[in-house]
Amino acid sequence: MEEVGKRTCGKCTACCKTHAIPKINKPEGKWCGNCKIGKGCIIYLTRPKECKDFRCEWLKGFGRKDTRPDLIKIVLDYQTNGLLKKLFTLWEVSKKALSSPFAKNMINFSLTNKIPVCLIYCNGKKELFIPENLRLLKKVLKHLKQENIKLFVTKKAPR
Repeated sequence: MEEVGKRTCGKCTACCKTHAIPKINKPEGKWCGNCKIGKGCIIYLTRPKECKDFRCEWLKGFGRKDTRPDLIKIVLDYQTNGLLKKLFTLWEVSKKALSSPFAKNMINFSLTNKIPVCLIYCNGKKELFIPENLRLLKKVLKHLKQENIKLFVTKKAPR
């Protein structure tokens, strides 16, 4: 998704929980020890490259102001490189956020547009939903198995 406006994180620190940062031994799904929740990073000026480079879809201009990740408890990430060429990932910040109407709308939007969707839950569970008629390469299937990502072929979001 293309960047359309200049937004800043403000009080949002959601990605400080969702993403793994190996350089500082920060695991996926756990709050970073350098994060002051709702305030920001205490090592902001010297933060790792992964942190500097990551821009969620909200920062890029996707969604309304009230869909900032800390408010909806979901971090959205759209990638156009990697094994699947296109992938829309929803990272859960708080339990049950991925069962919200917002999440279901995003999943259905992606699948309708033939874009695979990966859901990453707080508890570490990962699911990949691919649109019908999308063929996966053997190396993708191998990667899914290695990463313990459950695969679904579907037209719409799970219930």
